Amino acid sequence: MKSIEIQSKVGRILKSISHIGYYPEDAICNLMDNSIDASSSLIKLNIIPRTDFSEGITDTIYSYIISDDGCGMDRDGLLNAFTLGASRDYPNGSLGKFGLGLKSAGLSLGDQLVIITKREEDETLLCGILSKIEIEESGKYEIDIGEPPEHYKNLWNQYAASNTKGTLLCIEQLNDSQPSFRAFLDYMKRYCGVLYHMFLEDKERNLSIQINEKVIDPIDPLFMEEAQANGPLSDPQHWTGREVQLLLIDQELPLSDAIVARIAATHLIHPPTFELEGRQAEMRGRYNIESDPYTRRPRHGFYIYRNKRVITLAERFHGVIFSQFAASAFRARLMFEESADDILQLDVKKRHCQLPKAARNHLKNIIGPYNTKSVEAWKSAGAACANKMKIGKDKNANESILNAAAPVSSLDYSPGEDLGSEEKIRAREERQEEVKKITLDAIQDDMVNAESLTSEAQNRNVVVRVDSIKANAMWLPYPATEIGKAETVLNNSHSWITEASLAAESDAKITVILYQLFTILSRAELEVRTTQWNDVSTSVVEKVMDRFRRRASIIGEDLAESLAEEFRKLSGDTNSAE
Repeated sequence: MKSIEIQSKVGRILKSISHIGYYPEDAICNLMDNSIDASSSLIKLNIIPRTDFSEGITDTIYSYIISDDGCGMDRDGLLNAFTLGASRDYPNGSLGKFGLGLKSAGLSLGDQLVIITKREEDETLLCGILSKIEIEESGKYEIDIGEPPEHYKNLWNQYAASNTKGTLLCIEQLNDSQPSFRAFLDYMKRYCGVLYHMFLEDKERNLSIQINEKVIDPIDPLFMEEAQANGPLSDPQHWTGREVQLLLIDQELPLSDAIVARIAATHLIHPPTFELEGRQAEMRGRYNIESDPYTRRPRHGFYIYRNKRVITLAERFHGVIFSQFAASAFRARLMFEESADDILQLDVKKRHCQLPKAARNHLKNIIGPYNTKSVEAWKSAGAACANKMKIGKDKNANESILNAAAPVSSLDYSPGEDLGSEEKIRAREERQEEVKKITLDAIQDDMVNAESLTSEAQNRNVVVRVDSIKANAMWLPYPATEIGKAETVLNNSHSWITEASLAAESDAKITVILYQLFTILSRAELEVRTTQWNDVSTSVVEKVMDRFRRRASIIGEDLAESLAEEFRKLSGDTNSAE
């Protein structure tokens, strides 16, 4: 048999390589890895916005420029960088692997790659330009190489990390799939802080990364130092939700007979716990809890490190880590070196890997109890937080009534009428005592009596909830005559109040509206029932008010299901009935 060389369609190969499927952030960081491998102490990423806006196009990215103060390249090194499947020896700890990163990652962003480089011993700059469009047209894999044109010399002078040595990569002629400039710029600052945090924290390495002139701070997704200082999560049922806790540290996970990975896990904070202090948003931002605001992807699970660089964020290994919301505080890491690449089937993008079946089962057995403990702690903190939030919302709603200009909560309050004579005042007080007895008799709650209601009023609670009221009334007025305060008793068993209260859990304003609404109804009823009317007897007033309250309560029951349905629709529950 005879061997025959098959001619390759290099333009189509290059086009295929550029469609491997990078996210823009992954492509950029794969290119920044080259700067890490070049022993750089400063890496600068500049995301250049478009300024010559076409009609209807705004907030777009014009080009990406990555520069470093690394060792730079000579002519052979530059040619090798552009070679498909470049052959080079990757030293231990290197972030590169396949020799395709520059081409696949760079061309996934734009059609032209420009490299300007200089070694410390060189006197002049060296430039190489790869144009995917020209290669597709010519069918030849060629680059332009030599001294940079004036435009690129100016680019070096403006964006180079060092004047004496290093490399600058400019990605131009970007494709149409670029993210918006402002949102992506903010996202990349966080993203690079996570991916390279071990390099940025290494004082001997002394690496600095700047993005559009902003120095990037390291972000350990596990907040391991803080977790170790706070100690282990020993009692999930009584976790306060305020501290990062340690779950597991530096345990070996065998990948083969000779190669191991190392795993660790921590439990982060419960952001809603800080809501009453007005710090929930601050704490969510600090600890990157729950879904990423830019990508909308979850952030709990395993952060996978290859040679100390995060390559995968929030990997759950197909069910090894719970996907439920209550697992939001669980963070783990799995660290391996390049010797495990083949075992883990690392892909070209160095973004995905696959655990061998035995290692996956071992990992599941190790991490399962810690994952469960994290979920239990989150739920426990959530229940405690919900109770505190309810107390806080109730307090604010009561204060909104007490702080009103008119003394609505006082039994001396008489809207729109001068009580006049002492005789009328005494008659009013007598009727208040009668109403008090009627209300106490109607309340069906063993924990509620005259003393407890008086205590509630003394504690500035104008609205008091009880388990049940006769005839399923929504409300009843209660005059705490011992201290001259008017209260409103709400029936927790009434379905309309139940649904409205559930909605109020996520919005304190609803509690204020609910409390003020029933204070209006209850206080008005109390005024009607304790006033001497010249044209209506007291017995008739009692009958009319009782019938009005009963009818209102029945209407509320009939509307409760509709209220619940509307709330489900507004919250985006697609399972609600049409």
